[in-house]
Amino acid sequence: MSKPKKVEKQLTDEYAQYLRELIEEAGRVDAGRKIFGAEKHQYRINPVVNMAEIRRAEEERHVKFPEEYVFYLTKVGNGGAGPYYGLYPFEKVLAEDRNPYLGQIFEQTVTTQLTKEQWREHMRMLDELGESFETDADYEEYQSKLFSNMMPIGTQGCTYDNMLMLSGGDADRIMYIDWNMEEDGPPFDTGMTFLEWMEGYFEDIIDGCQMRSYGYRLRRTQQQVLEQYSSCRTLVAKRQLLDSLFRLKELGDETIAFLEELAFEDEEVTDVCCAVLLQMRQEKGLEVFGRLLAEKRIPAICSCISSIRRLPMEVRTQFYRQVLQILEEIQSEQGKSVYRYLMDCEQFRAGDIVGHVKRIENKELLRTAIYAMGNARDALNYVDLFIEWMKSEDYWIAHTALQAMSHKRHEKLMPVYRWMDEKYKEDSTMQSNLRIAMKNCGDGQGV
Repeated sequence: MSKPKKVEKQLTDEYAQYLRELIEEAGRVDAGRKIFGAEKHQYRINPVVNMAEIRRAEEERHVKFPEEYVFYLTKVGNGGAGPYYGLYPFEKVLAEDRNPYLGQIFEQTVTTQLTKEQWREHMRMLDELGESFETDADYEEYQSKLFSNMMPIGTQGCTYDNMLMLSGGDADRIMYIDWNMEEDGPPFDTGMTFLEWMEGYFEDIIDGCQMRSYGYRLRRTQQQVLEQYSSCRTLVAKRQLLDSLFRLKELGDETIAFLEELAFEDEEVTDVCCAVLLQMRQEKGLEVFGRLLAEKRIPAICSCISSIRRLPMEVRTQFYRQVLQILEEIQSEQGKSVYRYLMDCEQFRAGDIVGHVKRIENKELLRTAIYAMGNARDALNYVDLFIEWMKSEDYWIAHTALQAMSHKRHEKLMPVYRWMDEKYKEDSTMQSNLRIAMKNCGDGQGV
C-alpha cells in the first residue's frame, strides 16, 4: 500500500484521477471499514454528473454552484465516499433542499465571519417569531434567509450536517451545523474548501489519523505546529494549533520535548500539552503531571486533572496521595475537578478530605466536595456533618447534601428528611429529591 503521488494543481483531469486513486487507497487501508461512516459509503463513488444537468439545475434554482463542487461531480463522482456518512448524490441534494432563497445573501445570512453573539441574536429572533402561530410565515422566511448560503451535502448523523457554502467569498467552503440550533452552538467553520475537505479526509485515513472529529481540528503536521506556534497571536490560535496534534497517529521526540517544555512555560496551554502527551506518550504526560503536583502549580493541576481522570484506574490512582497533599491550596471553583478526581479513585475515603472540606469557603467548590464525600464508602461516618449541611440556610448546599445522602440508610436521616419536607413543602425540586431519599431510607432502622 502506498499513497498516490500528490497532484498540486486542482481542477484538472490529473487531479481528478489523483482523487479517485486516493479514495481507492483509503478503502484498502480501511479494509475492515472501521472508520466512522465507512460501512455506509464503502469507499464507493457514483458515476459522474453531466455538466448540462448541473447547468439546468442552476437555471431552475437561480443559483450558481461552486466551482470545486461542480468539478468533483462532473470529473470524480456523484456522491458516495466522503467524510462521515459520505457525500450526497446531486439528485438527493436537489430533492431535499427547497430553500427559495438558495444562494442569495441577506443581512442575516450565515457566513464564515459569523460571531457567537450574532448567532445568539439570530436564535433569539427565531424564538420570538416562533412563539406565535401568526408568525409562522415570518419564521420560515427568516430561517430560509439565514441559511440561504448553505446547502447540506452530507451528514454526520443525528442532527449534524456537512454544509457547502454557495456564494460570495465563502463559496466552496465547508461548515458543519447542528440543527438543534442552540444559542451556544453556531455553525462550525472547518476552514477548508470543498476539495481540501474531500482530499484531506482520504489522506488522513491513509496516514492513520484519528477520524471521528474530522474537520473540527486543524490539519497540521508536527513540523507545521512547531514552526507556526510562536507566530500565533491569540490564545485561541495557540490552543487550536496544539489541539491539531490529537489527529496524528504518533509524535516524534522533537514534538514531545516541545510539549514538555511548553507545559511549564505557558500555563494557559498546560492542559492541552498534558492531554496530548497522555494520549501520545503516556509516560511523558504522567511525568509532567507529577511535576505540576510537586511544584504545586494549582491552576495547571486543576485544568489538567480531567485528562488524568480518563486514564485506567490503576494508572490514575497513583497520584491520589499527592493530590490530597495539595487540597489546602485549592479554594477556587476551578478546584471542582480535583474533588471529582478523588471521587473516581478506588481508595477514596471521605475521611481523607473532611478536614479540608470543612474549611472551604467557596460555595460552588463546597457543593462538589460534599457530593464527593457522599459517594465515599465511609460517608455515613460523617452523617452528622451531612445533616448540618442539609439544615444549611444556603438552598443549594442543603440540596447537594440531601442528594449525597439520598441513597443511604441511617437512623438519623429520616428525622431530618421530615424536617426538610416541612420546610420545603412548596418546592418541587427539593420534594422530588426527598421522595427518593425517604424511600431509600426506609424505616430508618440500622445503618
